[in-house]
Amino acid sequence: MTRHRQYLQCRLVEPISSRLVASVRAYSVAGIFVLGGVRLITQRFAAYCTAPQIKSAEVVNQLLQTPVPPFDRASTVKP
Repeated sequence: MTRHRQYLQCRLVEPISSRLVASVRAYSVAGIFVLGGVRLITQRFAAYCTAPQIKSAEVVNQLLQTPVPPFDRASTVKP
């Protein structure tokens, strides 16, 4: 493009006001805080809903981790 054409294209587009830029930035920052709050609420709700399953899994794992005496084949073989 020539300089003259670039100059004309720049003049055809109106400049963006700083008030509009500030409002878009404020909206973006507010959106970040809102989405962070939604994420925290969702995590707490998910933790509340899955607490019984986690507790039952802990009981099952505790039962599975009880020590079992090793199998002694010599004591089961008849002389």
